[in-house]
Amino acid sequence: MSQSGIMRAVIEKALDKALRDMEENKERSIRNLVDLGAFFSKSAFHKGFFEIAQNMLEDKQSPYYKLITDVVERVDHENVKTFGINMGYNCWTAGAKKLRQYEKENGRYFPWATIFNASCCETGLDESKICGVIDQGTAAGANCYMFFIDHSSDLNFLISVFRKNRDCAFVLFAHPAVLDEKRIIDIKLCRNTLLSVYCERGTA
Repeated sequence: MSQSGIMRAVIEKALDKALRDMEENKERSIRNLVDLGAFFSKSAFHKGFFEIAQNMLEDKQSPYYKLITDVVERVDHENVKTFGINMGYNCWTAGAKKLRQYEKENGRYFPWATIFNASCCETGLDESKICGVIDQGTAAGANCYMFFIDHSSDLNFLISVFRKNRDCAFVLFAHPAVLDEKRIIDIKLCRNTLLSVYCERGTA
């Protein structure tokens, strides 16, 4: 197993325990989880982020307690763990290190995240083209991909893309018209996708 694979396995075990502990004492476990993130942090940016988080959580009335409590109680723990590791470790830690090496060797910048506008068929995007972009990106160390789709978009091929790229973190901004129960379940079972549903101002 590679060094990154070993590190991911260690983080998975630690997160499993933290998520179990949250069911018993959420406030203490949230603080412990942030402390865990600080422990694994290597860069100044990551250490600074977790220092800010630790300071915020000193206030027991912090709205972040309620936010994280809602996530723990309402979101499947496997989804929290998989998306969290894919974004936090594969994108921002191991991926960022690989990106810096790529840029040093090739003398050009490579974005850590790519945004697709898949809102209409005129874009010419299909599963093959998107997977080709992802293959190039992951080879360089970029593991985050965001998609915007509207009410006329075909969501099925995107779900296939999510399934084929288990180590990536996907953010899907979707129109509610394309979401039915089956598609929502399919997205949930991908584990690596954060679904954000948007609506027009004034709607419930």
